[in-house]
Amino acid sequence: MNKQTVQKLNLFGGGILSRWEENQALFLEVSGQYKSGAVTYPFTVSFDGETYKLTFQKECMKGLFPELFTSLLSKANLYDELELTYADRTGRLILHGDAKNVTTKSDNRVMEPSKAEEKHLISPKAANKLLTVLDFVTDQGKLKNTHVRKFTQAEHFIELLVPYIKKLPADREIMVYDLACGKSYLSFFLNFYLCDVLKRRCRIIGVDIRDDVVEASKKIRDELKYYNMDFYCADILEFEPPTRMDIAVSLHACDVATDFAIAAAVNNGAQICAIAPCCHKEFLPTIGNEEMPYLFENGIFKKRFSDLLTDIYRVKTMEEHGYNVTATEFVSPLETPKNLLILAEKTKNASPKGEATKEIKRAFGVDPILEKLIF
Repeated sequence: MNKQTVQKLNLFGGGILSRWEENQALFLEVSGQYKSGAVTYPFTVSFDGETYKLTFQKECMKGLFPELFTSLLSKANLYDELELTYADRTGRLILHGDAKNVTTKSDNRVMEPSKAEEKHLISPKAANKLLTVLDFVTDQGKLKNTHVRKFTQAEHFIELLVPYIKKLPADREIMVYDLACGKSYLSFFLNFYLCDVLKRRCRIIGVDIRDDVVEASKKIRDELKYYNMDFYCADILEFEPPTRMDIAVSLHACDVATDFAIAAAVNNGAQICAIAPCCHKEFLPTIGNEEMPYLFENGIFKKRFSDLLTDIYRVKTMEEHGYNVTATEFVSPLETPKNLLILAEKTKNASPKGEATKEIKRAFGVDPILEKLIF
């Protein structure tokens, strides 16, 4: 290739390096070939989580990505033609150069389910690797009967979160925190949906107090090469987020762990919260009302009323701390009775909406832990 073509290749190559700098955690590979006459010389640049590796003409070189990529382009003047594809999880950039011209083409198409999969937000076929690593599918690629409910819950949870996600600036990385993440199924599905379906850059951080589930999540992350995920073993109230908190999610954190998740989100100014409570035990031993004792004469009524009042208190607390809040069922009660989803969006210049939380405490004799956790 002539000098002018090489200069253009280096110019476009600079654009690829800029994209890599923004999307390092989403990098997949660089692949392509040089041509001289009818002879081709393939190359790849890969990453194993620790080291970048350039393979070219059966030789292997390790180093930093900018160095390896620049070295690759520096050979352009020795060949007649170059075909190069840069791929990350948000799309592909295809670069072609020869003696006549240099062209680029982007492929950032949003992934749509096939006709047979239209009922799914996440295509099981497209997400096969993810589902396989999570052990959600059979050897034939079909969802296991034992995991259909978990998959459905994650899909519907994310579906209700999508309108809030789309309000976030499209030109920046979305910072997601999974508080009391457990086995992190929701985090992995949300990661796939944001990057591979919506083509949005994101970083997902899971926090849980149990070391075993954190280590298990790290192993799944490494197997999937989801390098935009980090997991920490920590008390979520003591954990100091390394970034802003755009979205805070929590799926079925047991009892007051849900309150810990809400408090961590509010204390760190999460823009969006999506919280699905689990079991409720805190109010049950003390709840009562002298004026309406009949509410609590039947054990099952007392328990259900206690559950309902707990979540009402949570919603009113978030409202009083500047959030617009809605509560909805995200799956059918036949899927799980723990099917409530609290969705909250922080508002600007918000003022408290009243003293509902004080009235709940006075009327029913409860002493919610959530009040003590929020700054």
